[in-house]
Amino acid sequence: MSSDAPQLKQLSQATEPTFVDPAEEGVASLGAAAADILAAQQQIYRYFLEVVNTCAPPQVLRIFYDLFIRFVDTSPEFESLGKILFFGRELEFRHLLLRSCYILINNWRLSHQGKYIYDLVDLFLDPLIDRPSRVTKVQQLRQWLRNFRQCAEYNALRLYAGQNGVPRPQHWGDRFQGFLLTSQFADIGAPLEQRHIAQNAARQAKKKFKQQLALFTASSSRRYQNPTGLGEEIILMMRRILTQRGTLSYRNDTKQFLRQMRHLTFWEFKGALCRFLELPRDRRFETEFIDKLRQFRDRCHDQPMSFGLLHTTCNRLIHILTVDDRRHPSALLLSLLNEGRALVPSLILLRLVLLSTVSRLHLETCLADLIRAHDQVPESECRPLTTFLDMVNVMLTIYEDDTDYNLVEMPAAEYRIFSQTRPAADAHTAP
Repeated sequence: MSSDAPQLKQLSQATEPTFVDPAEEGVASLGAAAADILAAQQQIYRYFLEVVNTCAPPQVLRIFYDLFIRFVDTSPEFESLGKILFFGRELEFRHLLLRSCYILINNWRLSHQGKYIYDLVDLFLDPLIDRPSRVTKVQQLRQWLRNFRQCAEYNALRLYAGQNGVPRPQHWGDRFQGFLLTSQFADIGAPLEQRHIAQNAARQAKKKFKQQLALFTASSSRRYQNPTGLGEEIILMMRRILTQRGTLSYRNDTKQFLRQMRHLTFWEFKGALCRFLELPRDRRFETEFIDKLRQFRDRCHDQPMSFGLLHTTCNRLIHILTVDDRRHPSALLLSLLNEGRALVPSLILLRLVLLSTVSRLHLETCLADLIRAHDQVPESECRPLTTFLDMVNVMLTIYEDDTDYNLVEMPAAEYRIFSQTRPAADAHTAP
């Protein structure tokens, strides 16, 4: 890497994400207000569950608007919302607002009234929210609504509804909506409604990226837009992967390793795993990766290998290659990216999720942590990270169970890459 290339820096405390889901704080941290706040939230949830099943969608939208936007009502729910405002708990308010939206959205989806979802998410663009008020409680509510309008969760709602987010300058993190939405789905502390929405939105975002990637790589004239930030490097990278091993070769190697694993102890498995991952031979990997692998659950070394140990080991190695305990880039990842070696961790992570398919959820959550931690950093200052994220995104897409990417030799020593849907039987046997 040239000396003037951007270097990925260790983040300071100032760049930590500002929004923490209330479920992470715990009810105990609310103190004496906990019972009143939780009771107020539950009352509003029950109210919207009732009205969405008994009232027409336009009427439900009016009720929602009067309560959360206009804040003019005389119902018990109005008093409940007033309690949350009184205690000044913005996180609990945001949790309440999100779950109320999810209750309406899920019910409208099931009743084939999805068109009203557009109207719901557009309520937060109402000009009234931006008007000042002399009433302290109303002004506080409007500030919280403005903050909500700028948060990732609201933009995810708009994405799920099929609309673009609130107009803003294009951000490099927009390319990785699939990772961000998956991390919301993986948050077991979030409402079930929120997780359901995030799961569907993540599936849609990944499907869209897969289609865009297939169109771009199959077009020799480049008339389709590149969905990554890699430029023409994407073709060179994919050519290298496919000509060296091929997607079927990676899958077959994985199947063979899993069959051999059944006859190993945990200690023997660790040695075989290092060979399977084809780790670079340098001191950094010896100290930051292999030594940590050897120390991981060392009391289990004599135990026969199991899929439970496989899963937890892959998750641990994913952490070593992505984020540390503070959800910042790990020391190993930082050094590799700043040396221009983003392909190295990308290939290792690919092999790990091929071994343990359930670890893909953990990987995407860690990648989302990296994105959020650098949310305020311009792409020009974290280019090594975005290159790494793009590479991982492309590789995971290539190895989706239902798609094969094939390299076809063309005249004049040129290559084109074609994507093809895999037969159901092949997809079923993929590891």
